[in-house]
Amino acid sequence: MDALLTSVAAVGLAEIGDKTQLLALLLVARFLAPWSILWGILVATLINHGVSAWLGTALADMLDPQTLTITVGFAFLAIGIWLLKPDDDEALDADNVRYGVFMTAFVLFFVAEIGDKTQVATVLLGARFDDVLAVTLGTTLGMVPPMPRCCGSVTVSAAIFPSRRFMVSQACCSSPSGYGRCASKPAG
Repeated sequence: MDALLTSVAAVGLAEIGDKTQLLALLLVARFLAPWSILWGILVATLINHGVSAWLGTALADMLDPQTLTITVGFAFLAIGIWLLKPDDDEALDADNVRYGVFMTAFVLFFVAEIGDKTQVATVLLGARFDDVLAVTLGTTLGMVPPMPRCCGSVTVSAAIFPSRRFMVSQACCSSPSGYGRCASKPAG
C-alpha cells in the first residue's frame, strides 16, 4: 500500500504543469475527441510506467542495498530540484494524422514521457519499493486522472462556440486529485 500511495503522490506532484498536460490540451483542442485521447494517454502511460517500474526493480536487484539507498536518495533530491523548473512548451504539428486520434495520442504521450520527470520518478519508485504493479498503478493514478477535467474544459468551450477555432492559452493547473481548470480563448 505504501508503494501505491507514494507513487500517486510523487507523480501527482511531478505532473503539475508538466508538458503532457499541455499536450493533452492541444490534442483535444485540435481533434475534439477526448475519449480517444484519454484512452491513448492511459495505454501509453501504463506501458511506459510499467517498463519504467520494472527497470527500477531490475536496477535494485543489481545494486547492493547501501549503494541503492544512496543512489535513490540523491536521485529523489535531484527530481525535487528538477520539479522547480517548469517544462518548456513544445509545438504540436498534428495536421497530418494517418493513424487516428487514439494512435496519435498514444505515440505522442509515449514519446513525451521518455526521460520525463514522471518516468524517472517511476524508475526510482520501482527501485525503492520493488513492486512493479503497485508502482505502475500508483504512477498512472497520479498522472491520468487530472487529464479528463482538462480535456473536458476544452471540449465544452468548443461546443459552446462551434464556429470558432480555439487555441489553448495556458496549460492546466491541476492538483494530484484532478481538480483544475483550463483557459481557452478564440484564436485571432
